[in-house]
Amino acid sequence: MTNTLIKISHRGNTIGPSSNENEPKHIKFALKTYDVEIDVWWKDGFWLGHDKPTYKVDQNFLRNPKLWCHAKNMEALVKMRSDPEIHCFFHGEDDATLTSRGHIWCFPGKEIPGSIVNQPEWFGNLEQLDLTGYEGVCSDYIDLVFDLLVTSIGGVGSSFFLNFLNDCGVNSNPNRFRPGTNPHKHAMSPPQAKNIKKAIFIYGNPYNAVLSIQRRCVQR
Repeated sequence: MTNTLIKISHRGNTIGPSSNENEPKHIKFALKTYDVEIDVWWKDGFWLGHDKPTYKVDQNFLRNPKLWCHAKNMEALVKMRSDPEIHCFFHGEDDATLTSRGHIWCFPGKEIPGSIVNQPEWFGNLEQLDLTGYEGVCSDYIDLVFDLLVTSIGGVGSSFFLNFLNDCGVNSNPNRFRPGTNPHKHAMSPPQAKNIKKAIFIYGNPYNAVLSIQRRCVQR
């Protein structure tokens, strides 16, 4: 088990359920920051999709070491298990299953210490979640899972600092700021969140902050 919490995007979602879930471009975006759980079918080739085969992908796509491939039919499981480079598992409504790399994947609400907590948002506010003792978490709202908040007024190098922390495996908020999506990078007041144990507020010349805001066209 790793010392760093494994953060897994559910079907490529990061800020909530999306009509684009399991779509390859959606998955690739999430892979820039997180591991990703995807739904995989076999029907004369590999397909992605939750309820049915929807997006055709090749076998090499599934070999990404950050993917957790959830087999949706037995044919997909047999095909993926024959390739040691694909990390896969089969899971229905059983309480828990083991992935091909020995991780414990639990049904939502059935997590045990050392396991992957699956979709905890079903049972309450993610920002009030205590993940101490678990190996990882999979969520549609994975952007909200962190224990170090880094925020700034803008124009002070917070993007560089967040990239550095994320590259080092620090469990901080991601380096993203899109209006209406992830508010944490430039939060002007502390969020009331139990999971945040430490916070860093970076400040500097307000003039540079104004220029940064205008450059991104997010001024109000």
